[in-house]
Amino acid sequence: MQSISSSIITILALCTSVLHAASTSHDSDLSPKRSAQRLQAGIVSEGRLVGRTWLFPAQALTEPEGSSEKTTTPLIKGRLLLTDTHNTAHPARLAKVMLMGAAGIISETVVAADGAWAISPKSALEGSYALRFSLNNRYWMLRNTDGNDYAWEGPKVTLPIDGDFDTGDWSLDSSLANGQVGYIHLSFLEALDSFARYGIDISWWRQVTTVWPDQDAYYSPSYHAVHLSNPKAWDVNIHELGHSIVATGMRVPSAGGQHKIDECYSANLAWSEGFPTFLAALAHLDLNDPDAKFEYLVPRRAPIKVENVPSDVCQGDNNEWRVTSALWDIVDTNNDDKDVSVISATRLLKALFGQSFAGMKGAWRLLEKQLDAQESAAAKAALRQNTIVYADRPGVARRAAGDTTAWSHPDWDGHQQAITAAVIREDNFVE
Repeated sequence: MQSISSSIITILALCTSVLHAASTSHDSDLSPKRSAQRLQAGIVSEGRLVGRTWLFPAQALTEPEGSSEKTTTPLIKGRLLLTDTHNTAHPARLAKVMLMGAAGIISETVVAADGAWAISPKSALEGSYALRFSLNNRYWMLRNTDGNDYAWEGPKVTLPIDGDFDTGDWSLDSSLANGQVGYIHLSFLEALDSFARYGIDISWWRQVTTVWPDQDAYYSPSYHAVHLSNPKAWDVNIHELGHSIVATGMRVPSAGGQHKIDECYSANLAWSEGFPTFLAALAHLDLNDPDAKFEYLVPRRAPIKVENVPSDVCQGDNNEWRVTSALWDIVDTNNDDKDVSVISATRLLKALFGQSFAGMKGAWRLLEKQLDAQESAAAKAALRQNTIVYADRPGVARRAAGDTTAWSHPDWDGHQQAITAAVIREDNFVE
């Protein structure tokens, strides 16, 4: 009996392995493979492990201003900033600031839109306390491949204080490996901001685990985890985040398998890859740019252009590059000789999020219901420019021009159970 049970377990394990392999997307183009072990060793050498958190020294940008006039409710305050790859400082919005004591977290707060933060310590606290910064928030958490979090040690404060104590401006040292995780946070903020800019309800968003450094960039639906290899590669990183967004914000078939950005494969896989790339474009690129293109995506064909797809790229809606560019041409405001501005990104996104469909054709069928006759003709021209041609579907009800009927997301019960345990690997984007 035990032998039979062992055989059944072995067979199930083999079946799981086969299904897993079949649903894995290999993208050998997306971004160069990197040695995760070497990167991890460099990061480890810069800090120390305390429990399940790697601690690194934060960087003081200004001198503390000290205490101000006496007040009945004194605050410990300051600003937390992050520098981008061009060494420009930005507020570390959504980051956490924690007041730490011997027993752990005493109090914590979230960094505001301008980078400012403030903590009101209890009057009974006495002695030396430390401030700690973390980029983990309600939308994403950042960890290494061992599952350990990242945090940075800020200034120490002696309590009690009589007046507000300004610790000054602090940041992560981006000249060090650990500080470059700030690039990921800033890229993800861009993606989050794009949803706000286009008025998209994201109450469906689930906190996504973000693993860095890893040797490959990929998304694992079973763990709802994004794995990243290059913190500077904003386009690759938002694309991977886009996979998690599609997994939770849409009801679409999961797709996996070997693919490259200039080849054709299944329509579902082309959508699974093309739409996250479109989200990266919306987050970072200018809709009016006549030569909109990515920076790090697919080194062997860089730069990957959104506005102008090379003629040697496989044609039709079975290609992810064509899908990305078709969506872009529908919403971009740069009118060239072949396509004109059709509708806003807001209308396109609202037509798709929360819906059930399959592939670019399914997305088009949803979108065309929102278009009047003139918009439909313009949209079809944009599709044709990207070698995607769909026949008219009889009986499609057209909206009147300018109709912006409010959208609300559906009931999400059971949605996650429908997502398979596929691992969407971006070997395609790696060379």
